[in-house]
Amino acid sequence: MAIHRDFSWENFSVDFLSAVVYHDATPEEYRPLHKTTDKVILVASMNMIADQPDYSFVRTYREEIERFILDRNPEMAKTVLKRVMHVRWSLNPRVAILELHEAPVSQSLLDSYCIALLDVGTGDVKLDYYSTYRIPLSIDMRKTIYNDVLLYDFQQQAVKALNEKINVDGPAAGLLVMPTGSGKTRTATYFLLRDMISQGYQVIWLTHRHMLVDQAADAFCNAYPLIKKNKPTAKKFSMICVSGQHSSIRKAEKTDDVIIVSVQSGFRSLEYIEPVLARKVIVVIDEAHHAVARSYQRVVDFIRRKRRKMKLLGLTATPIRSTDRGSKRLLELFNENIIYSIPMSKLISKKILADPHFERVETAVNFEPQINVNEAKLIKRFGELPATLIDRVAKSAKRNKVIIDTYMKKREQYGKTLIFALNIEHCYTLCKDLQKKGVKCDYIYSGREDNDRIIKEFKSGELDVLVNINILTEGSDVPKIQTVFLTRPTQSEGLLVQMIGRGLRGPKAQGTATANIVDFCDKWETFNKWLNPEFIIPSVAGEEKERKNKKTDLIRFPLEAIGAIYHGITYVGDSSMRSLMSLPCGWYVCKTDNGDKDILVFEEQQDGYHAMVQMLKTQDDSVFETDVDTLMNRFFGGFVMPPYYHDLEIFYEHWKATNTIPKYHEFEERDEIDAVALAKNMITENVGVADIQKYVQDVYDKHSSIIESIYGDFGIYFKRVVDYLMDGGQPNHSTLAIEPMPMENIPFDSTPYYDLQELYQEVCRERFGGTYEGIESITWTERAYTSFYGKYYIGGRIRINCLLNSKDVPREVVKYVIYHEMLHRDNWRHDKVFREKEHEYPDYVKWDRFLDNTLGKFDFTL
Repeated sequence: MAIHRDFSWENFSVDFLSAVVYHDATPEEYRPLHKTTDKVILVASMNMIADQPDYSFVRTYREEIERFILDRNPEMAKTVLKRVMHVRWSLNPRVAILELHEAPVSQSLLDSYCIALLDVGTGDVKLDYYSTYRIPLSIDMRKTIYNDVLLYDFQQQAVKALNEKINVDGPAAGLLVMPTGSGKTRTATYFLLRDMISQGYQVIWLTHRHMLVDQAADAFCNAYPLIKKNKPTAKKFSMICVSGQHSSIRKAEKTDDVIIVSVQSGFRSLEYIEPVLARKVIVVIDEAHHAVARSYQRVVDFIRRKRRKMKLLGLTATPIRSTDRGSKRLLELFNENIIYSIPMSKLISKKILADPHFERVETAVNFEPQINVNEAKLIKRFGELPATLIDRVAKSAKRNKVIIDTYMKKREQYGKTLIFALNIEHCYTLCKDLQKKGVKCDYIYSGREDNDRIIKEFKSGELDVLVNINILTEGSDVPKIQTVFLTRPTQSEGLLVQMIGRGLRGPKAQGTATANIVDFCDKWETFNKWLNPEFIIPSVAGEEKERKNKKTDLIRFPLEAIGAIYHGITYVGDSSMRSLMSLPCGWYVCKTDNGDKDILVFEEQQDGYHAMVQMLKTQDDSVFETDVDTLMNRFFGGFVMPPYYHDLEIFYEHWKATNTIPKYHEFEERDEIDAVALAKNMITENVGVADIQKYVQDVYDKHSSIIESIYGDFGIYFKRVVDYLMDGGQPNHSTLAIEPMPMENIPFDSTPYYDLQELYQEVCRERFGGTYEGIESITWTERAYTSFYGKYYIGGRIRINCLLNSKDVPREVVKYVIYHEMLHRDNWRHDKVFREKEHEYPDYVKWDRFLDNTLGKFDFTL
């Protein structure tokens, strides 16, 4: 555990200090000569007992910690127990204290007690802001009973597809494409736990941000009993999270079922990955559209070289890059295999995603006169604003006033609001302007140290508005966002859908029924393609057919899954400060060669669809000679939000093939048959068990067409209602209290064993040709510590922790520590040059792993 410079025993009560100093386990030489309550003297004794709390301190003085600190701070005790048992529900503080008294010693308990003491000792009680997964987790499954996890029907279909395409003999690769808010992580972890880990596969989960590590870990922790489905004899579940904010890859083991790694940590520690790889490995890349980056490819290629039959699974909502070339590379990495995808319109119809309410706000600010030649070239080449122009847009006081005024005018309607800003200065400016208006607001950006704390405050409702720069575009789970402000122009489909997706968590996913998507538009003439769907979805039939003939048509295929939600954002005209709004009001169910397809209909499009349907119903011979372009121009030519071209094509093909108009469903009709709502009604009406099937059958008979469109046949619908009945009318999103594996400490012989001078001379001969100038002395410490292994002092004095002076510590480990400290003669910092020199020591990975992992498992009393 790292040394905290701000830590001091002075921040503790005299009662606690006295209890520790005069404890039977405290050596006599560390106690004052005469019994005292003088805090200065007690603190001096405490500094001899321990520089700061560590695992040994907690083991020795656990009873005193509970009695004088946790018992007197029930809220802290509650937080500690939540960390130890990984529960999320509310706890009675007094019950938490009793539970802690009875809890067996585990690594998570020792770690949580240390953190609590550190928080008191630094005068800043902030235990909630530490990751629950800072240390490796080992769960005792011997008493665990298999408990299925409730999945939506589309998630079940995805799991089935994963088993067909990934859970096969030999290597396999593919993408799972599911829109933001649809439960990609939940679906993937269900498959991995039940169908892969249970078969002996080790999961290497790669993600690009440390804050997404906890989200994945939560998903595994919530559902680990699924392993028992196919492996009823499973005894434990082991997981480690690796990042700068979590554990070290050196603490990982081959027996770990799940290793969640930030790609930066994996990229920098490839040599430490090899020793921990199990025989069967599946690599999962979260937010897989980043997988073309060099860091990801280095890690994946390294693991594939070591495990030829490695499986590769990518999770993403946007399987496209900013260029066709980048998209092609991405799909090639996953063998051009899209295992499963589902369109947003389908999930909106199921209430998994919220109904989007688009609002366009024109700022009347024109930046084009300020664009220089170089900036214009960059815009044309990359399709994005260059940094210099972003800076000018961000500094526009007039534009920022429009953003602030828009929020203040509809503050109550907008509710919890997430703002995507242009740069750090824009973040800061918007936040401060809102705070001046009395709005509870904060901002985050990549590199700010307290991002995690601020995000948690936003989640908990302490903040009404959060301003960020793309940090919350991917993965971060913030439910019940009611409004998203888009303040930056972009031509990136992926970035756009990720931003919009943050507000689309629907009521069945603990989100909102509707979502406000507020888009701020400036005056552009030459560069007028920002967020325009005509440049995302081809609008000419010939272009679409030509693209389908190319081998790379897979690049555009996933747009069906992401295009529906933002096809309504467009820019027409330059009138100042006016809003154009349109809300989805229903959908058509069309027959295609690949099954039923849902087409979302917005309010503004209703008149066009109605007129087109009336024309098609005429059965006039001339109707059969028309085409999609004619229909688009004739019925939607003057619309600000024309239908998605591909949707209209599907509609027309249905009509031509069946000579019938597709079935149309109103969203109000959907609400009548919603399985969750029906379950709640049955609970409210106290429907008896014997009457459940008839109750559901009556609803089905009345609305069979729409029910089959959304759920499938009666059997599937009935099971869904019953599932929700069993969970009190709510989808099952429970979090289990876990039982950590009891610690089995290895006996440790503390009898002095090594001649330190002899070891030092061996290092000099083997690594430095026999001599090494500048080392004045090398000695053992007088007592053992768990906070360091060795120290180099100015003048060439080296102290080696006497804890290592044991026959249970390999000889080469002690020599490796000596070598490390000798290198500090020329370099105080652990920089790249230092590490390169350090890694010249033979088998350094093995010795690092012993120091960081095995040593901590010994049972020694300091």
